[in-house]
Amino acid sequence: MHHLGITTMDASGAYAEIAGCAQRLHALTGSIGGWFRPSQTRYSTPLIEREARKAGYQTCVSYDVDSLDYTDPGPDAIISTVLGSARPGSIVSMHLGHSGTVTALPAILRGLASRGLRPVTLTDLLSRG
Repeated sequence: MHHLGITTMDASGAYAEIAGCAQRLHALTGSIGGWFRPSQTRYSTPLIEREARKAGYQTCVSYDVDSLDYTDPGPDAIISTVLGSARPGSIVSMHLGHSGTVTALPAILRGLASRGLRPVTLTDLLSRG
C-alpha cells in the first residue's frame, strides 16, 4: 500500500499494508490481482505469506534479479546488473518512474534475446511449472 519495508512489520502491520493494497486494487480494477509481491525485499517470509493469504493472495512472488534501478545508477549500470544476473526463469525487479530504466530496457531486451531469453508474463512463467 505504501511500499514500506514489510519485513520489519509485525503481523498486524503487514496485514494492514497488504489488505489495504488489495482493497485499493479491488476498488480501482474489480480484482485484487493474482499475486502479491512484498515491498523492499526479494523474498517473502512465512509471516508475509500467512498475512497475504488472509488478505486473499494464494501466491507471493519473489524476484531473483534486483536491477537496482531505483537508485538511479544510470542505464549502463542497470543493463550490466540485469544481464549479468538474469537466467532462464528469472524474475527481474524494475521500477516505473526512473528514466535510466526506460533507457536501459531496449538494450536489456536485446541482450536477453541474444541469449535465447525473452520476457513473459508471470502467468506464462508460472504455468510452465
